[in-house]
Amino acid sequence: MLSLARRVLEYRMTVAEWIGIALLLGAPYFVIGVLWSLTRSGAAVDLRAILLWPMLLISDGCMP
Repeated sequence: MLSLARRVLEYRMTVAEWIGIALLLGAPYFVIGVLWSLTRSGAAVDLRAILLWPMLLISDGCMP
């Protein structure tokens, strides 16, 4: 078990691989943010609403 963890942590990645992983992980977050922003604020897409959609979703659920 320890050797597997050591092997995973010693794996080297190039800058292009890091950028690719960031895009793969960030794209769904951005798409969900755009869709949430369009459904909540009409046609205006606000960058803050796109980036902070999880917090806004929680605050909408907590309102009485």
